[in-house]
Amino acid sequence: KGGLVVTLVTDRVERVQPGARLHDGHGWHTVGASRSLPQGKWMVQFDDVTDRTTAESMSGRLLWGEPVQD
Repeated sequence: KGGLVVTLVTDRVERVQPGARLHDGHGWHTVGASRSLPQGKWMVQFDDVTDRTTAESMSGRLLWGEPVQD
């Protein structure tokens, strides 16, 4: 259904919480749902990625989040 396995390189798990926005070099994507997986990985469903073909096209891309204001 378009879920992507994401490896975090930060301890800020809010980056993959619903509502968070991540950029992949092509545009912004909003996290619709996520769940933790073993070995620090996450299964992330983006609101605009609804099929396997789109998800596969994003494979290997580096994602980054909006600046965090503490």
